[in-house]
Amino acid sequence: WTPQTSPLTLNFSDGTRTIYLHAVDRAGNIESVQYEIKVDTQAPQLTETITGTSGSSPWYISDVQVAIAQSDPFPSSGIQYFAYSKDGGSTWINYTAPFTLSEGVYDLQMHLVDNADNQDLKSQEIKVDTTVPSISGSLDQIPNALGWIDTDVNLTASVSDSTSGVASFESSLDNATWTAQSSPLTLNFTDGTYTVYLRAIDNAGNEYGIQQEIKVDSQSPTISHQVTGTLGENFWYTSAIQVEVTQVDPAPSSGIQSFQTSLDGTNWTN
Repeated sequence: WTPQTSPLTLNFSDGTRTIYLHAVDRAGNIESVQYEIKVDTQAPQLTETITGTSGSSPWYISDVQVAIAQSDPFPSSGIQYFAYSKDGGSTWINYTAPFTLSEGVYDLQMHLVDNADNQDLKSQEIKVDTTVPSISGSLDQIPNALGWIDTDVNLTASVSDSTSGVASFESSLDNATWTAQSSPLTLNFTDGTYTVYLRAIDNAGNEYGIQQEIKVDSQSPTISHQVTGTLGENFWYTSAIQVEVTQVDPAPSSGIQSFQTSLDGTNWTN
């Protein structure tokens, strides 16, 4: 016991204590009281650990796992409330274990309150895009069974990405030299054989590519012939004749599919 004067002022820092007061008057009457005093002036602390595959900043290109640790400096009053929100504070979930964020954009809020109402509140935007861009395309002419088109052809293509958006869209004819394109794009192809490469990269860094072979031959093959024999009167030959037939397909050629002759226009021979 420590003698005191009245009024008395005692100061208490962090911790839990029971203070006893005892007063005795000159007649010997006694009054005793006690008070429990609990002081916690230190805020608890949140520490988040975010794990995932980083793409183009600030995006992740894989699912993200979030682990949140909490601590309350000694002497602690204990944790009253520990929760997180993925939608900026509209919906709160009590934190019990690490959780996963799949594709989307999240306004992550983390809230920790101790029993003395000290608190720590943190927020972080997390962007997740695990899906590659989509490329769609079509030709305005239909190839034949052998894959050839007999007229100039247009390739129309477009790209989309619903999460992070399209960062770039390019085309190439050699898979080495690339040309920036806007979406949709239209490419025209005349006679020749081409392999068209298209690639798209979204703002998260996901990349997707496709290729399309285009074969165009708009020039008809030509036939010439030479007759060898003894020519008589009125365009009649007076000897057996030999006919030599030659075919030519102008370059760039698709190649000859069939080459036939007939003596009656009905029965054909290769």
